[in-house]
Amino acid sequence: DRALFNMGLIYAHFGNPKKDYAKSLPFFNIIISDYPQSPLVDEAKIWIRVLQENEKMREVLEKFKEVQKQPETLQPAFERLERAAQLFKQGDYDGSLKENQRVLSLRGKNPPGDRALFNMGLIYAHGEYLKKDYEKSLLSFNKIISDYPQSPLVDEAKLWVRVLRENEKLREVLEKFKEVDIAVDEKKRGKAR
Repeated sequence: DRALFNMGLIYAHFGNPKKDYAKSLPFFNIIISDYPQSPLVDEAKIWIRVLQENEKMREVLEKFKEVQKQPETLQPAFERLERAAQLFKQGDYDGSLKENQRVLSLRGKNPPGDRALFNMGLIYAHGEYLKKDYEKSLLSFNKIISDYPQSPLVDEAKLWVRVLRENEKLREVLEKFKEVDIAVDEKKRGKAR
């Protein structure tokens, strides 16, 4: 177990010019599976978690580097998001929608497309927007959830979906009450004649 642990450390060591986390992991896994009573098991588990987290961070860094390689599409997208925010504050909801849609056309399913969709969902649900459309709002929020599962906006989008669906149910109940009210009024008028 000690030899396996040391081999795992050698492959994980920052000073090793041939370090390879993928080669390090199996050594720690073998300690856990083949030597479950070893005092090194807990340390091996920690190393596995650390190395896996390191791999995840490396993947995020690679994605970030890819985004930075595309400044010609990223910069205009952020400028348009800023413009959309300004238009929204001024009450120009149609203008803000158009700017957010342009961000989507520039970035597709890449950030900040998730932010643009989120903004669109908010606009379509906004009480002051004369063309308010809860279905389009729901579509925007659901698209964030499906197309951007890693987005930090997913939890908030899910919350908006629940709220909008609950509002739809309440509107349906209200409509039924209105129908009952109308029927009661008609019966009262019929009896009054």
